[in-house]
Amino acid sequence: MKNEIKIDLKNYDGQVLKGDSIRAPKGAKLGGKKLDKSKVLKVVKNSRKGINKYQLSLKDKEGKNYRTMNFKMDGEYKGKKIPKWSMVRKAENKMDDKSKHEVDIPGVNKTDTEKDQLKALSKKTQAATKHRATAEKSGNTGWVKMLQKRKAKYAKKRAQIMSQKEINEEYLILPSKGLNYHIENNIPIHECVFRYGTTSHLDLINEARKMHIENRIKLNSMDKSLMETSLGEYGIYEGSKVPLDLPMKNEIEHRGKDVKLNKPKRGGSKAYYVYVKDGDKVKKVAFGSGGLKARIGNKEASQQFAKRHQCDKKKDRTSPGYWSCNLPRYAKQLGLGKGASRYW
Repeated sequence: MKNEIKIDLKNYDGQVLKGDSIRAPKGAKLGGKKLDKSKVLKVVKNSRKGINKYQLSLKDKEGKNYRTMNFKMDGEYKGKKIPKWSMVRKAENKMDDKSKHEVDIPGVNKTDTEKDQLKALSKKTQAATKHRATAEKSGNTGWVKMLQKRKAKYAKKRAQIMSQKEINEEYLILPSKGLNYHIENNIPIHECVFRYGTTSHLDLINEARKMHIENRIKLNSMDKSLMETSLGEYGIYEGSKVPLDLPMKNEIEHRGKDVKLNKPKRGGSKAYYVYVKDGDKVKKVAFGSGGLKARIGNKEASQQFAKRHQCDKKKDRTSPGYWSCNLPRYAKQLGLGKGASRYW
């Protein structure tokens, strides 16, 4: 157990994959109970539930099934220390093994399509076959051996290309008509062609996020920031399915009057205010200053603001910092100029 790898699932590098064997430590909660001793389990499924959030389906040697979330495995949960899981055995990744020993052939350009690579390889194989016949006639054994090795190398390269071609075809999912329109016309995702908050808008963002994770789409810095939110995904609120990170239009009573949740307005003790849910209560959050308006149109100033206030770490909707950092999303409805589905 001393040599086992501790799991860090807060980033993609620590992602646990199907086929891995992991150890649930003594004291860890599993199946609603705390384990009185450690247990080795096999990962049978890995389901993405959000940004860096995964649900693992596990099975022990007796065949009993369990489920757990990645953020309950890395030693800390909701600010409390918890037993940390470890990796017993990593599943063999055949794709990684192939890429480590990839064969390079002069004249076969890796940036070309599979079809063009195979065509170039075919010409080289034919030439090697022709030269070998000449070498055998001349009795030059050294030349014959060299050509044999060359043909074997070409065959190995062909097998690698065909294998990768099968992988690419298996996982190739063409973008939807809406996302393809963005790509072809070089339109940023945060300037979505669909009306903000509609199903089409949320579906497009979710689709772009999946392609971004798979490195199949190029995004600018604003769009990358958008991909780090949960916009486009859904959660359950009071028994109903609701979109995450989207300003809601729910009305609720606060101090005897109806107010709208998560909809910033001008005024109050500071430049802006917003009503949010804080547990079972409604909280009025005052935030911002007049200087924020000037930064929305100033790229350099907005970037400095985001860095200085660590906007990428502001997740608490009940804090003024969260709303100050996310003000650009509500710029249009506040009359501050063109809005953007991002923080600074």
